[in-house]
Amino acid sequence: MIPCYRVYDVFYCFRFIKGFILRKQAPCEENRIFIAYMRERFLINVRDNLPKSILDKSWISSPELLQELSEFLRQMNMTNLLRKYKLALTPEKKVQLDRKVVAERLFKGKKSSYPPSVPVPFIDTRIGQQEEKAFNTFKSTVKPQNERIGYVTAAIKYDQNGYKQRPRLLVATDAGIYIMNSKESKLKESLPYSAITGISVSSLSDGILVIHASPEVNGGKNKGDIILSIDHPIEAFTKMTINASIVEDKIKIQNGSIMHSKTKGKQGQIDLTPGRAQSINKGKNGHLIVTAPSL
Repeated sequence: MIPCYRVYDVFYCFRFIKGFILRKQAPCEENRIFIAYMRERFLINVRDNLPKSILDKSWISSPELLQELSEFLRQMNMTNLLRKYKLALTPEKKVQLDRKVVAERLFKGKKSSYPPSVPVPFIDTRIGQQEEKAFNTFKSTVKPQNERIGYVTAAIKYDQNGYKQRPRLLVATDAGIYIMNSKESKLKESLPYSAITGISVSSLSDGILVIHASPEVNGGKNKGDIILSIDHPIEAFTKMTINASIVEDKIKIQNGSIMHSKTKGKQGQIDLTPGRAQSINKGKNGHLIVTAPSL
């Protein structure tokens, strides 16, 4: 005679197998045992493989019957991770995060130098010893008392005719842009944000930018658009955008070429060429040729 507990084992095994066969059907008495087992194993698997970071988007696959539960648990875990991340944010990290959000909105998928800029903290000043004297002169004799300095960086300015390179210091305040001569520590140009009609940037990984100025600036004595090259364009534009929100709508990311105005209504052209090495030179056609890696 077969012991009763052995009969129970055979019966349980039969129910388990039948439940496996009917596992994709709606819960019923025949598949109840297998679904309970499947749910238990899934929950244990979720517990042992939970993402530990908000950047980790992985999630274990779930049985078809438990997909709704899986999605609920995934969202709940992400909410918990976000809560922990927010509580651990220092004021300094929050400022950095706000800046990175602005940079993403402006440049993600649009400019080649954006991805490398993501893990690098944005800072307010990028100058060397050569620019430090010019910056001190700006703070002591040029800067209006009611303006706050938002960003400072070394820059190369390209002349309108011939595109000769000039070392410059670019200072962005909450009211406008100032360009200092790095060697002589003299103010060369200043533009309030209201006089800037647009800022053109290439989609390549270079740091070229063209500041388009209104013809009425400086009493109608506009010297043409300002052509600069800087080392950290994503950082610079993000800071300028935060300092003056009017700039954000005026940043245009260009492909192929950038047109710029010269004095007396003349036009110049900057050709944007994808390439392995980065270079900025005057071409035989009279255009400024910018070569840099592309997206």
